[in-house]
Amino acid sequence: ATAIKSGNAEKITNLYAKDAYLFATFENMLDSRPKILAYFQGLTQHPNLSVKFLRENIRLFGGASTNSGLYVFSYTDKGKVVRVNARYIFVYALTP
Repeated sequence: ATAIKSGNAEKITNLYAKDAYLFATFENMLDSRPKILAYFQGLTQHPNLSVKFLRENIRLFGGASTNSGLYVFSYTDKGKVVRVNARYIFVYALTP
């Protein structure tokens, strides 16, 4: 949420592994770092972009964990606040 609020696409992209896949809220699957960066460059053009996590379900599995739940993106478009509810799943892996 902090990275999204920053509006810095590179900062957001750096949260993802170099070989990550992103099943994005506003796009189809993104399967490369340049595509993920381009997605966030476009997304961060929306004024007042933010995300609020509504529900989280965190599971730990040794060297990996998941976080799934619901969140809502919001931004301003033509003077009106737009809200987009979405599901998410983040998979985290312990790296040396």
